[in-house]
Amino acid sequence: MSSVDRDFILHHFAYHHWASDRVLESVAALSVDQLDEPWGGSFRSGRALLHHVVGAEFLWCERWNGRSPKGFPEFPATWSGRDYLKEWKKIRAEQHEYMSGLSRDLLMGDLTYLNTKNEKWTYRLSEILIHVVNHGTYHRGQLTHLLRDMGLAAPSTDYILWMAEQRESRT
Repeated sequence: MSSVDRDFILHHFAYHHWASDRVLESVAALSVDQLDEPWGGSFRSGRALLHHVVGAEFLWCERWNGRSPKGFPEFPATWSGRDYLKEWKKIRAEQHEYMSGLSRDLLMGDLTYLNTKNEKWTYRLSEILIHVVNHGTYHRGQLTHLLRDMGLAAPSTDYILWMAEQRESRT
């Protein structure tokens, strides 16, 4: 990728945060027992999926800030969906703060970090940020599937819906 505009990244993170808020607000209704129910897919339970989703957002934010945690944070087994939502809101605020300081030089520069296997990786920061948005989209789909499998309503997080809401808010 030759160049990524700061506004492009901020635009896509605004969408990412909007969509994640919608899904995690719906997931907040899930109890401890519901999160621990066996569920298909690679994570086997809602709790394991939320641990990955919220943990990955934390991990990437830490990496942007020059830290390389050895693994995902540990979340208590007593957490309900509401607790994961609260944690997400803290991470989102940290991400927003980081985004406010983005510059073209930072976006075009490399970020080197150690992954959870202690392997050293280097990517352009803009590529990592696009990855985080894409990763979020994938897992929001899984969370939506989880909600529907439990017989609960799941919100639409289509990008085009977000765009329509943005247009409406400007008029």
